[in-house]
Amino acid sequence: MTAMAKEWPSLTEDVLRRYERLLRRTEATHTMVLEGFRSVREALEYVDDPPVGVVVERSRLASPEWKGVQAALKRHRKVPVYVCTREQMARLSTVETPPGLLALWSRPPERSWPPPAEGYYAYFYQIRDPGNLGTIFRTALGAGIRGLLLSPGSVSPYNPKATRASMSACLRVPFWTDVAPSHLIRWYQQDRMPLIVVHPSRPRPLWNLRWPPRGVLVFGGETAPLPEVLSSLPGAHVPMRAPMDSLNVAVAATVAFYERLHAQSHK
Repeated sequence: MTAMAKEWPSLTEDVLRRYERLLRRTEATHTMVLEGFRSVREALEYVDDPPVGVVVERSRLASPEWKGVQAALKRHRKVPVYVCTREQMARLSTVETPPGLLALWSRPPERSWPPPAEGYYAYFYQIRDPGNLGTIFRTALGAGIRGLLLSPGSVSPYNPKATRASMSACLRVPFWTDVAPSHLIRWYQQDRMPLIVVHPSRPRPLWNLRWPPRGVLVFGGETAPLPEVLSSLPGAHVPMRAPMDSLNVAVAATVAFYERLHAQSHK
């Protein structure tokens, strides 16, 4: 039955196994899983592409949170919605304590390269922590970043921990995977797309940076140093009052994203 039906069918073993296969191979199948009423409702409200399917635990059908999701489902009238048992939800859920609602989306990465040379993008070299990547998706959406560029060796954006931390932003921010540093340099050479390295070694603080109207913010990963072809580029640092090596990459990216937004709003 679809989202507009008054009663939803029970989740069958065949459908359960099909969803389990998708969840075992999220990267290969380009499957993103969202769990929890807030994340799923937000995605249904703002993402144009419908989910592959929605699964709700029977015990949550009378909850006000489910009523909110039902309202959001009106945008997607042909979405399969299934009611499951607690045991079935435990088989599907990627968290220890399932929140009672799960939805799957098909979301392939962007294929065309280079991206439109307009606005700001963010490039991450070998970011490894899925929670950091998910947070970056969320703050990129809020700060108006046009897309995320991930180098080879980075964590998969389809990692359930990343999609969970993104709170549905992974479905709303374009992303490119396997973007080698050489691709970034060629984009700069081809379209004169400014590359701005955000790194503690840069002498200029972010708030003294003269922001060009477009560009790519370049960040290293949690432990991997930037390759020389990128580390030699100009840029700025996030000022820190206490002596320490660096900030968490998600925190540094958030500061840089909003410093750019602040500078743009005062032009």
